[in-house]
Amino acid sequence: ATSISTQASGEIDGNAPSLISRCNVEIGPDGSFGMFTSTGISNRIEIAFSVQPRSYGAYKNGPDGNAVLPRYLDAAQCPSGITIATREAGQLIKEATLNGKQWDCLTWRNNYEKNKERTWEWSVSGTPASVASWTWATSVFKAIEAKFKAAAVDFRLGFTPNPNGPDGQMFIFARRSVLVENAAPLDEGRGSEYLDPFDILRAIGPERDFKFNRIPEVLVIDHDQKVEFPMSFHDLHLLATTSHFSFFVTPRAFKHLGKLSWDFRLICIQVLAKKQAAIAVSPSKSVRKRKGIFLDDITSDSAGSPSKKQGTAASSSSSQV
Repeated sequence: ATSISTQASGEIDGNAPSLISRCNVEIGPDGSFGMFTSTGISNRIEIAFSVQPRSYGAYKNGPDGNAVLPRYLDAAQCPSGITIATREAGQLIKEATLNGKQWDCLTWRNNYEKNKERTWEWSVSGTPASVASWTWATSVFKAIEAKFKAAAVDFRLGFTPNPNGPDGQMFIFARRSVLVENAAPLDEGRGSEYLDPFDILRAIGPERDFKFNRIPEVLVIDHDQKVEFPMSFHDLHLLATTSHFSFFVTPRAFKHLGKLSWDFRLICIQVLAKKQAAIAVSPSKSVRKRKGIFLDDITSDSAGSPSKKQGTAASSSSSQV
């Protein structure tokens, strides 16, 4: 299912690129630039992309995402449960193991430099699930890129294109920060069931003034029973690659070194596939009940979107942990 919506108005009908072109680019509560249909956080646009996950490198969903420290390059200084492996072409893979589960994610050499907390992320990526989804996603991506590029001119800034577009290897890519500044609002979602198991906050020290963000809410849809089950974002990599997802995201841009760059911030995920009982178990009380998207054919792109007036995520000030 593909759609554009706001918390205030629900799903918005009409041509998606045209809608985006009419949005206002404003500064949101987290200090980033977002797209709004009118003033107020409830009018921030939220986009649902219909995707299938990749077989490799689709997730950074471990307890602390891709967070690494300079000392991790020395195996003797890695915390218990963390290993940095070198694979083909010199790739550095962070392997995290906890309670019998393992998460692998690609890291880059510059991730291991000091004070890189703002680059630590939880992220997901996947390929648009059909030709129709790909066409729609491409038109939306290009419209967002054009809107932020025009905004950069208005703000007298340079502009850096999003590298994860239709011609890249990570289309669609969505992320959220693992850590946020202590004074910043938390993103939508739930508190992680893993409370800093690798002591990353203690390692960076209180002077860095960070706290853990929330993890995205994930709902698994059981189409036979017409019900939905909350599951942990940290277990997402355990689902089959044939699963069909809806990524709910919002475009956001940041000013850095005199340039505006943008990405998709991950809001929540719906898994449009039959429940896998061993995985789809609620890690805690559900944050917010959402209307499920029930499909007769999970490979079809003709499924209905969340109904009008149905929001896709709670506000950033809700469900404090």
